[in-house]
Amino acid sequence: MSATFDPTTMTLAELRESRAPKYDLMLKTFFSFRYSSLSAMLGIPPLRRLTEETGRMDGLRMDAVLGDDHEIYHVEFQAQNHSMMHERMLDYYLGLVERYTDTKTSDGPTIRQYVLYVGSDRLNMKPYIVRDRFRFCYPMRSIKAFHSF
Repeated sequence: MSATFDPTTMTLAELRESRAPKYDLMLKTFFSFRYSSLSAMLGIPPLRRLTEETGRMDGLRMDAVLGDDHEIYHVEFQAQNHSMMHERMLDYYLGLVERYTDTKTSDGPTIRQYVLYVGSDRLNMKPYIVRDRFRFCYPMRSIKAFHSF
């Protein structure tokens, strides 16, 4: 029986030796500060960190989830273009709806999702699904689009 891989519990030496994505850990840590300038750059108010577990996707966790009773913000940090990112974001969205919707009233907080692309290649992922009468979309930005200070 193998333990679940959790790089947030590793020592610095173990982390350096591992194959864990270092950019991801750095961005998650930086984003989790209550008054993070990274969340401010995305227009996300200072909110408490929520769990990233949704139980919908095997082996995948959301990068950052912040929220309260009224709004939930989910941010994914992506270093490479992923051809199926839009489907992954939809699955995450459904997991958040499932977790935070009142089953008696069907009420729940507004869910806002973002993808922040931090890769060196040109951003070319599709931030939407449009099929039949269904439409799902979310903002996607490249870190290169932000001005340096």
